[in-house]
Amino acid sequence: MEFTTDDVFAKVRRMIGDEVEPYRWEDEELRDNLQLALKRLNVRVPVTRYVGNDVVDYTELPDETDAPIPVDAKHEEGLVYYVVYLCYSKDDPDTSNAELANAYLAKAERLMV
Repeated sequence: MEFTTDDVFAKVRRMIGDEVEPYRWEDEELRDNLQLALKRLNVRVPVTRYVGNDVVDYTELPDETDAPIPVDAKHEEGLVYYVVYLCYSKDDPDTSNAELANAYLAKAERLMV
C-alpha cells in the first residue's frame, strides 16, 4: 500500500499534538524533516535507494503532497517516528522533550531495517 507526504504529516501532527492551526511546525519544516528521514532511511536500508530500476543518491519527496512517496509502505512508521524525533529535537533543552526525542529516535532506528 502506498503512502503520501500528507499521510506522514497527519500522523506526525497527531503524535506531537500539533493538529490545530496555527501550527507550531509549518508544513515546510515537516517536509524538510521528512526529507532528512528519507536520507537516513537510505543510509540504513540501502535498497530504498532503488526507485524503479534506477539507483538514486537519495529518495526525493514528490512535489505534490498527495503523490505517493516512492518507498515501500513498510517504512512509513519508521519515517514518521524519525520526523517526530526531529520535531522534538528542536525543543531538546526541555528535559521531557529530549527524552521523547531519544525514544522516537530509538523506535525509528529499530524500524529502519
